[in-house]
Amino acid sequence: MTNVWTGSRRRGSALIEVLLAAMLLATLMGLTITVGTSSRRAYRSGTLSTSLQGRMSFVANRITTELMAASTDSIQAVSTAPQWDPTITFERIESVDTATGAVTWTTDRIGVEYATGETNDGTDENENGLIDDCVVVLVRDVGTANEQRVVLCTGVGEYLEGEAFNGADDNGNVLRDEQGLCFERRGDALVVRISLQGMTDTDELMELTHETSIWVRNGSAP
Repeated sequence: MTNVWTGSRRRGSALIEVLLAAMLLATLMGLTITVGTSSRRAYRSGTLSTSLQGRMSFVANRITTELMAASTDSIQAVSTAPQWDPTITFERIESVDTATGAVTWTTDRIGVEYATGETNDGTDENENGLIDDCVVVLVRDVGTANEQRVVLCTGVGEYLEGEAFNGADDNGNVLRDEQGLCFERRGDALVVRISLQGMTDTDELMELTHETSIWVRNGSAP
C-alpha cells in the first residue's frame, strides 16, 4: 500500500508540474504576442508619423519655393488674424527676353480644395478612411489656355488640427475656423499652416500640423 500511494503522489505531482509548466508557457506566449503586437503598432504609428512629417515638409518647401519667385506687390491681399485665406494668388516671372530684358509675367494660385469624390458632408465618400479630406493644388497660368493643375499634396484635413467649424478659435492660434491649409499675413511675412491626416492600422486618426513663415522678396510686377 505504501508503494501504491507513493507512486500515486509522484504521478500527481508530475501532473501538477506539467500543468504549471503549460500555464507558464501559455502566459509567456501571451506576453510575447502582446509585446509583439504593441511593437508592430508602435512601429507602424511611427512610420505613419514620419510619412506625414515628410509630406508636410515637402509641400511647405514647394509653397515657399513658388512664393519666393513672386514679388510682394504681385501677391493678392492676404488676410490678417483672426481672418485667413485658403488660397493665395501671385504673379511669377515666366520668361525674360535676353535681348531686351523684357519680363513676361504669369498668374499662379495655390489653394486647398476637396479631394476627388469628396464633398462637405461629413462622410468618407472616396473611401480612403478620411472624412471630407482635401488636397493642395497649384494652378499654373490661371485663366489662360495654358492653365495647368498640379496636386501637391493629398490627405489634407478639412480643418486645421484642433479646429472645428463653430466661429471660435478652438486650437488657440488666434485664427477661427481655418481650413487644413491656410495663409495669414503677419507684417512682412506670410504664415502658412497645413494639417495632414492618416489612419493607423487600428483605424485611429493621426493628424500632424506644420507651420512656416515666408518673407517674400521686394519688387513688383508690371
